[in-house]
Amino acid sequence: MRKQVCATYAKRETIQSILIGLLSLPIGIFIASLVISTSILDFFILHFAQNLAYIFVILFLSFSGVYLLLSGLRKLFALETTDICRFIHAELKSEGVSLTGKEMLSLVDNDLEKGILFGEEKIVIGQEWLFVQNAWGKPIIRLNNICKIKESKTKNDKIILKFINQQGVGPVTRELSTTEAGAIKSHLQRNIPDLMF
Repeated sequence: MRKQVCATYAKRETIQSILIGLLSLPIGIFIASLVISTSILDFFILHFAQNLAYIFVILFLSFSGVYLLLSGLRKLFALETTDICRFIHAELKSEGVSLTGKEMLSLVDNDLEKGILFGEEKIVIGQEWLFVQNAWGKPIIRLNNICKIKESKTKNDKIILKFINQQGVGPVTRELSTTEAGAIKSHLQRNIPDLMF
C-alpha cells in the first residue's frame, strides 16, 4: 500500500469523475428522450406537475454529467486540480506555491514509501506525512501540522481517530482496534512532542 499512495488516489479520483460523468450524461439523455417521446401537448399541459420531477432529474443528470466529465478531464491534464493535490498544497502553505501537481504527489509519496503501516495497512505514517486510505474527509496531513488527536469510541469498542490541524480539519480513520489506535498515538507522540490528546 505504501508505493505511490497519493498518485494512486489522484488517479482513482480522476477516473471516477470521468466515469460518473460518462454515465450520468447518457442516462439523462435517455430519460429526456422517454419523456419527450410522449406528446408535447400531453407533456406540457396535462401532466406538467408530474413531469416536473422528470425535468429536474434530466437537468440534474445532464449538468452533473457534463460537470464531472469536464472536471475529470481537467484533472487528467492538470494534477494540481485534484483533491489530493489541493490538500497537499494546503498543508505545505507557502512552501508548495511553485510545485506542480506531479511534484507535490512525488514529494509526499517519497516520504510515505519509507513510512510505517498501521491499521491493517490503511494508515501510513512517514517522516513528515500521514496518509489514511478510505478516510472520512481529507486523507492527508503533514505531521508538523497535527495539533491534536481526537479519539471517539464506537458501540463495538472500536476507536476512530481524527488528526486535527490548526483549522480543526484532518483525516479521520475508520474503526481501529484499541491496540492499533494506541500504537498510532504513541508513534506520533514520539515524533511530535507537543501533541495534544
